[in-house]
Amino acid sequence: MRTPDHPFRAAARALAPGSGLLAALLLAGPLPEAEAAERKFVIAFQGDAATLDAQGRNETTTISIQAHMFDYLVFPAVQGGHEPGLALSWKPVSETKWLIRLRQGVRFHDGAPFTAEAAKEALLRAQGKNFPRSQMKHFTKGIRDIRVVDDATLEIETGQPWPTLHEDLANIAMVPVHYIQKAGDAAFARKPVGTGAYKFVEWVKDDHIDLEANPNHWKGAPAVKSVRIRPVPVDAARTAGLIAGEIDVVWGISPVDAKPLEQNPNVRIYRTITQRNMYLAFDHWRKEGGPFRKDGPHTPGIPQGAPNPFLNLKVRQAVAHAINVPELIQIVLHGSGEPATQLAPPQAFGYNKRLGRLPFDPGRSKRLLAEAGFPNGFKMRLDCTNDRYINDGPMCEAITGMLAKVGIQATPHPRTKAVYFTAMDNGDFTIYQAGWGTDTAGPTFSAVFHTQDHEKGMGRINRGRYSNKELDALIAKASAEMDDAKRQALWERAWEIAIGELSVLPLYQQEAIIAAQKNVQLKPRFNEWILAQEITLTGRN
Repeated sequence: MRTPDHPFRAAARALAPGSGLLAALLLAGPLPEAEAAERKFVIAFQGDAATLDAQGRNETTTISIQAHMFDYLVFPAVQGGHEPGLALSWKPVSETKWLIRLRQGVRFHDGAPFTAEAAKEALLRAQGKNFPRSQMKHFTKGIRDIRVVDDATLEIETGQPWPTLHEDLANIAMVPVHYIQKAGDAAFARKPVGTGAYKFVEWVKDDHIDLEANPNHWKGAPAVKSVRIRPVPVDAARTAGLIAGEIDVVWGISPVDAKPLEQNPNVRIYRTITQRNMYLAFDHWRKEGGPFRKDGPHTPGIPQGAPNPFLNLKVRQAVAHAINVPELIQIVLHGSGEPATQLAPPQAFGYNKRLGRLPFDPGRSKRLLAEAGFPNGFKMRLDCTNDRYINDGPMCEAITGMLAKVGIQATPHPRTKAVYFTAMDNGDFTIYQAGWGTDTAGPTFSAVFHTQDHEKGMGRINRGRYSNKELDALIAKASAEMDDAKRQALWERAWEIAIGELSVLPLYQQEAIIAAQKNVQLKPRFNEWILAQEITLTGRN
């Protein structure tokens, strides 16, 4: 469908580079209060939800939107960690058995009660029962049995020690299986029912999702009563809509727009370093370049017949020494972000404080290339998105520019996220840029670093097929260690191996910049979500 031409989109098209119009707009005033009061509270994201089935897609924007309508047994806290959701408490009663106490008196939006039986059915569906397309299987793979003790108590049997079960439960929305059985998966994905703070009203794909506050929510009715979520892919359009007073909250303000917006008395700017770490991933399994074919023998990002340079650790180290991450943050991201040493934020359990980055050293990079048999460098393609992460297209170009200075002739190959991740999943890369956002060690290692094993659900994001048997054994041991101190030490060793071998190259921790009208108060979330139920207003509703 064609998206209606809203005034802020028209304004964005008028913002010619160097015209000064954007700077003027950034300092302009909002709509008159009487006009603003007639519309819904509008939150603008970069994109739309892929689905409204809360077990159908594991992607941040989609989940952030869904989390208005659904609750979780365990809920991600604003600044990391976890807090009670529909589960009042959770505790291991043995190494392989957990007792989950549920909140009573909660109802789905269709009036059906939320009970232990409903929770069990939601967990089974996440595992794939009657829903093979579930993207939450990874978080439930260790569950062997679920027993309903009473209406408010679940007993979960894991078969082997699983010290972080509660962290995985924080990813699984409590969907109403009774409703889905009547409506069908497809209808549920378009018109969802949950227990969340907001009830679904309408979804016009790529234009808006309308929600109304749930007056009977267990946390109490939200302060914001009527919400419209808009996908607005163009940065300037989101900013223009905010200044025009047609948008109340904008996720993903570009760093270059943030500073002038901070001068606008009608706007609040919120910043937070998030759990998302940007990185480069390498092809660890194909030996030489050639045309791409899924599961074929050739790596497509280097010339046909040329050896795959990234099979050599020295080449991966050369790439690390060639990239000046602090400069990338200052120039491409306008100071927004922090250098990363591993694919985890510093506050994450298992984070290794002893790890440092390989220093920016072009001379060392050239010597390593020569030692690896590439004294004159080589040609390659760097795959990246141009609409998923903050300034991802310019970042891709900047990285290729730095690589060129040490002799690596890299060509940026940006693609829209709509096709990019499928291509990466299929192996259409030699080296690519991406982001990973979680603060839990177990899911990170089992998804990104473990040897691929699709039957066991391991290595699902290990697209480069890195494999290390010692690391696999450490992951298994740490994942089953119930003693926190011992588990911390095991994860620290795991990071030493994964980063020491540069299975991937961490770049920087992404900062989220949120802009809002001056009457909007919120706490920016570590996990990059924006939730209307966590917003309070000093003015209109």
